[in-house]
Amino acid sequence: MAEIYYAPRRGFSRDCSREFVARVLGEFYGCKNVIFSRSATGKPRCDAPIFFSLSHTRDYFFLAVSNEEIGIDAENLSRRGDFSAVISRLPDPERARALASPEEFLKIFTKCEAAAKYLGRPVFAVLPKISVQQCGDSEKVVFGGEPLPACIRTFIVAGHAVSVCAAENENIEKIQYLEGE
Repeated sequence: MAEIYYAPRRGFSRDCSREFVARVLGEFYGCKNVIFSRSATGKPRCDAPIFFSLSHTRDYFFLAVSNEEIGIDAENLSRRGDFSAVISRLPDPERARALASPEEFLKIFTKCEAAAKYLGRPVFAVLPKISVQQCGDSEKVVFGGEPLPACIRTFIVAGHAVSVCAAENENIEKIQYLEGE
């Protein structure tokens, strides 16, 4: 079972990312005073028997929590800029779709970054190897031509594309808004 929590960044102190994760793990999972670390590939971890992945935009934090490996990414759909350098690194099918509009690019990028976080790898190191294929109500992750035992689900939350990459059997049980402190 995976759950997503999001909150406005205002209302959290300077070390706000860690504070937000600690708050959610403490309030909803009973994991008090967790000690954070990083895996060998740099993925954030904690000493609690739980997996999490964090993404933030200018305005919000988005946190996915699960009993299994998980990755999340979010992008504000109103974000604009020159995305051509990133689009050029996408695999062909994703590149063609990403050129349709900034919103479509942002949705595709969140899927790729969520998959990279699931794998525990830096997104730009694996971006050309990640593709996503429609599979029922979710999307299947293909990495280097091989299907992974993971699916991606994308939601629109507070004007953001939010993609979660989780094990195939994982359901997103809730998406919960939290007020800042």
